[in-house]
Amino acid sequence: MCDTSQWLFRRMECPECKSPIDSTALRRNDRQRVEYGLLDCACATYPVVAGVAVLRTDALTQTAAEHVASREFETARSVLLNLPGRVPGRSACGTVLSRLGSAGHPAVRALAAYHRASGRSDEEVGAWRTFEDAATALVGSDDPGFYFDEYLTFRPLEQSFWNLHALLPLFHDAPGPLLDFAGGAGHASDLVARTTGTRTCTVDVNFRTLFLYTRFVNRQQPAVVIGEGADLPFFDDAFGTTLNVDGLHFVPNRFAMSGELERVTAADGLVALLHQHTDDQARISGTALPTAEQTRGFDREAVVVPERDVVEPFVRAVDEGGGSIELHDRRDGADGGDVNVLFGADVDDDTVDIPVERRVHPLLDWAGPVTVNHAYEVTTDGGSLHLERRPLSPVFREEFDRTMAHTDEAYVVSLDDVDARRSLLARGVLTVLPERYVGRPVVGDG
Repeated sequence: MCDTSQWLFRRMECPECKSPIDSTALRRNDRQRVEYGLLDCACATYPVVAGVAVLRTDALTQTAAEHVASREFETARSVLLNLPGRVPGRSACGTVLSRLGSAGHPAVRALAAYHRASGRSDEEVGAWRTFEDAATALVGSDDPGFYFDEYLTFRPLEQSFWNLHALLPLFHDAPGPLLDFAGGAGHASDLVARTTGTRTCTVDVNFRTLFLYTRFVNRQQPAVVIGEGADLPFFDDAFGTTLNVDGLHFVPNRFAMSGELERVTAADGLVALLHQHTDDQARISGTALPTAEQTRGFDREAVVVPERDVVEPFVRAVDEGGGSIELHDRRDGADGGDVNVLFGADVDDDTVDIPVERRVHPLLDWAGPVTVNHAYEVTTDGGSLHLERRPLSPVFREEFDRTMAHTDEAYVVSLDDVDARRSLLARGVLTVLPERYVGRPVVGDG
């Protein structure tokens, strides 16, 4: 969390007592980046650990705050990286810890020490050189049907992320910063921030995925951990845009959270829910929702657009060098697939028109460096790149079926062929993610 994140602290309130957050106790390193520190309010002290603000009230967060106060920074990080469920046999310890939030200090400290000892060492954390290494260690599993680490690593190749690529012009002229709710490892926040210059904040209940974000994706945009089911720790109208990609249907208190998303979004702002599931398949967890359920809990007018109506025109427009995406409200006929729901959009006869042309769409005129998606191996031959798709698990291919229809197994791309690189950037084969994400040199400038 960088020093420029003071814009965010000025918008924050305690999710419990609703008093403003005091950030004066934060400690900055020589680069003016807040790696570790404390945030105070009238009822609690919250830690900033590895650049992530943790606004929860459970025992592990309390223990992490105590270690930060004692300048035991690596210990505080270990406490939060080793939450229950990652290592077999530790969930019982986590349950006891959660019930001892108000217990005596020695009991909490002793159990937390045991909890840490069963987890990952600081040496192992230091050995993670790429996002893929860390994702496999932190969110991977021995279960062959569990692919969350693969999903996070290859995310720019997935159709829900294409939706965000297509809709970038909506966020460019937003009236304020963007909140990426349930942002996972921050892919959405990073894309918006890099391509539009919009300030972003990523919020999630999982410290581990936000740790991946701040370490490998974007060190300049702030990230905040919240408690599951808790109120959002922000003032009213704190953001111009609230974004959720592939997640609100997983939230247990969805209707209450819908009200929270509207509360923190300016009256003239946009709430964008992308890739929300409406079929009978519950992906990873959560419950798929019928289209009518997507808009319940919101007071703002909405446009409901089937995902295919966004992805297909976007790819076609990029290949043709320009065009537009007309998003028509089809809430009555959208069940049985994934939808995008835009609340408070500038709607004309239930239609939103998104231009896909140079000087308007940031990816079509992208002049910055790009890297090759993790899903492709890359070799160089003179002035050309040879890209070959890595083996993908069957469940991954099923989830990414639309991607598989629009990307090839192999490509040969000239470094000087701007149009070809633009096409692969729109498809997620190339990405604006930084070198430290993929652990390989950047492809070059656009």
